[in-house]
Order: sequence, then C-alpha cells, then structure tokens
Amino acid sequence: MIKILKSLIIKINHIIFLHKYFVRWIKIILLPNKYSSNGNYYKTAMKIILKASKLENSRQSYVVGSVLAALQAKNCGLKKITLIEFGVAKGEGLKLLIQIASLIRRDMDLEVSVLGFDNRTGLPDPLDYRDHPEIWSKKQFSMGENFKKLDDHIRSSNAKLMIGDVADTLSEFKLNDNVLAFASIDVDYYSSTKPIMNWIKNLKPLNTLPASVLYFDDVCNLWTYSNFTGEALAIKEFNLECDEMKIELKHKKLKLFALHNFSHPIRTGNKKTIINLELFIDKMNKFYP
Repeated sequence: MIKILKSLIIKINHIIFLHKYFVRWIKIILLPNKYSSNGNYYKTAMKIILKASKLENSRQSYVVGSVLAALQAKNCGLKKITLIEFGVAKGEGLKLLIQIASLIRRDMDLEVSVLGFDNRTGLPDPLDYRDHPEIWSKKQFSMGENFKKLDDHIRSSNAKLMIGDVADTLSEFKLNDNVLAFASIDVDYYSSTKPIMNWIKNLKPLNTLPASVLYFDDVCNLWTYSNFTGEALAIKEFNLECDEMKIELKHKKLKLFALHNFSHPIRTGNKKTIINLELFIDKMNKFYP
C-alpha cells in the first residue's frame, strides 16, 4: 500500500511539474524579444532557466543564480565568465553547473569556465564551535571511489577540478582576465569558508561583476546555525573587513547573495553598461517550475 501511494505521489508531482512547465513556456513565448529595461537576452535567459529546470538533479539556486549572473554579464558587455563550486563531494552540483554553462554558451554567446574545489577526502576535523561539530564530523562528503569517474567526466567537459586544501589551491589559482560570475560555497565549516572569503576579498575590481552571485549552502535553515558560527560568521567578518565589497542576502529561500563590488568601474560610474542593470531575481525565479 505504501509503495502504491509513493508511486501515485511521484506521478502526481510529475503531472504538476509538466503543467507548471507548460504554463511557463507559454509565458516565455509571449515575452517580447527585446526589452527596454532588461536587455536583448532577457527572453533567452528565461528559456535557459526553464530548460535547466528539467536537467537531472537540477537545483533552483544553481540555475537561477548562474543565469542571473550570465544576464548581468551580457548587459555589462562582457565576453567571459566563471562559475565555481566550492565543495564538490559526489559531484552532482558540479555536473549541473557544467550543463548550465553549456546552455549559457550556446544561447547567450558567452565563454563560460567551470571549476570545482574539493580536498577529495571529505571534511577535516572541526577546529572549534565555529565549525559546528554538533552537525559535521571528519570525512563527511568524501568523494570516495566516485573520484576517478567524476574527474574523467569533468575533464571531458572542459571543466576543472582543483584537488587539495582550499587555502592552498586558491593561493595558486588566478582568474586572470576572467570574471567570477557565480560561486556556490558549500564547505560547511567556518574554517574552510574563511580562505574563500579572503580570496574573494583580494580579487581585482574587474574580476567580479558589479554584483556577482554567491550561493551559501549552510546558512539559515538548521536550528544551531547562527551569525556567530559557520559560513554566516565568515560572511559577517567579510563585511566588517571590507569597505569596497559587501555580501548581502538577496533571496532567503534560494540562499542567494549579492557580492557588491562598489569599486567596480560600473558601480563608480566610470564605465557604462549596454543597458541599465535593472535585474529582478523574483522575476527570473518565477520561470523555474
């Protein structure tokens, strides 16, 4: 009886998804091809969100965040962007980013680099209360035997997997003339998030968007999360330490944050965009069924 009910629920959910998908596709068809306030790629961006919603293991935050970043890049006249996942584990998120990047390349005429950072062996020992030892423990989220297959897949997709302690790998990694458009930060610990924040803090103005998109996985929801521990503490300290960059929560449900770069030439008024950056995350989010 339970199996029958589960099967019925799955079928009902599938029907609901298809209905939502169809309704959103009609809405996209009815959108004008050119927008005075959103740019010529707005309709294309909504199509990518809808297409990506059907991908295996699709994640709404990754899809909406990446496409929001890509649309911002197009409206700024950029040619190349980078999507990064910090904390790859079994690789489902990184494989999704690779697929989203493929859609963006094809439909939005952008060069898109995809990178993943992981130590392969899982979480180290938590250092103190800031790493949430009541939740996390050593060796959680190890890549295990999945590593070789995942590494082969990533290489064949022209993406990169950076293996090692994130403090070490980031110290050697340079964006050069590329731009951090979207980053998923899912490393659980405060002590692991902190090196990522330090790396972002030292990025040159042109290595970010005017407001790059960041996703933080380990904030908001669990009862013992707080602004005094974990990723949230690293964000708080970043904002205290930086005058010209600030991280601000923009969508609580999706856990998407804006990395405001106030020294970016577009934010200072020294450089013009192709079109004003009137980007609304809620408008884009509505096209994910």
